[in-house]
Amino acid sequence: MASVMLTYYLWKRSMQSLLLVTIAFAALIFLLELEQEAGRSNPDGNALHPTLLALLKVPESLFALLPIVVLLAALNTSLRLARSNEIASIQGTGMAGRNAVIRMALFAGMFGIVVVAAVHPVVVMSTQLYNNAVGNIVLQDDRVHVEGSGFLWVREALEDSVVIMRLKRNPATGEFVDVAAVTFDADNVPKFYMHALHAEPLRNGWLLRDVNRWLIGDEIENVEATRKALEEYRIQSSPSAQELVTELVAAENVHIWALLKQWDVLERAGLKLNLLHIHVLSLCMLPLVFATMTMLGGAGALKPSRMLRIPLVVIAAIIAGLMVFFLRNLTQILGTHDAFPVVSAILTVPVGTLLLACAAVFYAE
Repeated sequence: MASVMLTYYLWKRSMQSLLLVTIAFAALIFLLELEQEAGRSNPDGNALHPTLLALLKVPESLFALLPIVVLLAALNTSLRLARSNEIASIQGTGMAGRNAVIRMALFAGMFGIVVVAAVHPVVVMSTQLYNNAVGNIVLQDDRVHVEGSGFLWVREALEDSVVIMRLKRNPATGEFVDVAAVTFDADNVPKFYMHALHAEPLRNGWLLRDVNRWLIGDEIENVEATRKALEEYRIQSSPSAQELVTELVAAENVHIWALLKQWDVLERAGLKLNLLHIHVLSLCMLPLVFATMTMLGGAGALKPSRMLRIPLVVIAAIIAGLMVFFLRNLTQILGTHDAFPVVSAILTVPVGTLLLACAAVFYAE
């Protein structure tokens, strides 16, 4: 019974600190976003008020900083417990002080599960609302569309014409095949129809191979007679829409309950699932990251209050937490660019840091 009451008390203190730090971060982020949105030009006057735009932007920015929020909340809770000699009282009952830190870490892990399951969908919805609202001011780039059958529709705007392509990616080779394209002039009048067996994305456009091209238009009486076979045909644009094909699988705007649907769409399109794998694994590892941050924040408070050097503990915990935060982001970027195996990119930093945090907790006591 005493153990249950202790757990309830520690979770209550942890919740209070978490709410306090979260509100402080949310207020700071809101002020920063409000300054940015207030300076946005709005010639049409048909966008939301800057205050509402800033509020819609807060959840996304706050979600990215949640590991730091959890770290500071754990640091606040553990230092308050140490200064009030509550850690010493727990140790006086014959229970190890590290049990208090472990209970706080368990609460942080449960909070991470709630964040992934319930909070992240709200963040995604808020981000979508923000993008739709800003779309009244900044034209949204919708040059890439995925059909249900897996075909990609790509629109490339050139200097004096527009090319619309329909193509599909071969998952085995990574090459785009069965390309159909129509070229329009500056007056949106169709000029050419092309069919290519293969397409290769370039830095500034596309390279079509084994191309048949036909002239089309009202003035063409015999379209088949205009057919011309080409070995290669280049479509140059900067930036190329093929970059959006990569962004299409980034999946940061997909919450946990829509991942299976997104997975199915990308598989039918033959696109790489590497970024989606990283997104899924990073969400699943978030509870472990929160637990690790809590143990880092609570390890320094296990010493007796007369030996506790609060400035040193705070600085060490913040530096350790920031290192974990940036190293985790770095390994995810390396995994995104295939410089690191996906599983290793996601698991290495959280698991390694958790082991070090456990060692620090046991050493401190």
